[in-house]
Amino acid sequence: MSVDKFGRHVDILQHRKVRGPPGEGFNLTAKGHYDMKNKLVRNMGEPKAGKDAVTLHYIQKYCLIKLEGKTIECENKTLRNIGTAELESDAVSLQCLKKETMVKTSDGNFDVKGKLIKNLESPIEDGDAATRGYINGVIRILKKEMEDKFVKLESLIFNHIHKNHEPISRETGNN
Repeated sequence: MSVDKFGRHVDILQHRKVRGPPGEGFNLTAKGHYDMKNKLVRNMGEPKAGKDAVTLHYIQKYCLIKLEGKTIECENKTLRNIGTAELESDAVSLQCLKKETMVKTSDGNFDVKGKLIKNLESPIEDGDAATRGYINGVIRILKKEMEDKFVKLESLIFNHIHKNHEPISRETGNN
């Protein structure tokens, strides 16, 4: 007969469930779970399978940490496989960001991907963008100013011609 390190006969252990030796350590509950009696498990290895226990170090290294309230601290970790945002406060993926917003290109310009830009303020400085409505308003003002100037110029030319011009005689062709 074989004996285990606790002095128990191995063939007897195979036929019945035996709790460990009395004293400190793991305590098996009636449902087969371990009750640690508020003791710590130390010097655990890295988890290998989905249901393996993990250390605090593993959680801090690979997981997001929930702070007070609903804040999650990423600690410079990358979030991957973010779902589609449904609420204003939801995080979005880079793919969604590039698809739904204008993105700065490598040459410093913005690509709006053929979409319209709406709700633009009126320009203040020379390099500011302007709406079609603003440009049409400027064109109307300039057109009116040009029409007014053309009428004045036409009037000046007409008055100049009629003041300084004497009719030509039909008979002699002279003045």
